Amino acid sequence: MDSGERRATREHRAALDVVSLLSGKWEPRVLLRLRADGPLGFNELLDAIPDVSGKPLSKALESL
Repeated sequence: MDSGERRATREHRAALDVVSLLSGKWEPRVLLRLRADGPLGFNELLDAIPDVSGKPLSKALESL
């Protein structure tokens, strides 16, 4: 395997990691809210993201 193949494999793995990370319902919303508002505590996120409850938000934060 040459360096180009290794690089493609690493890039492919990184892309798969991103897709699997963002495949959940709440993870993209959490990331977008944090990007827009900066650091927030759990309860601030809970208030800032419509329709999310504590358990899915907690799981989304754990996965991130």
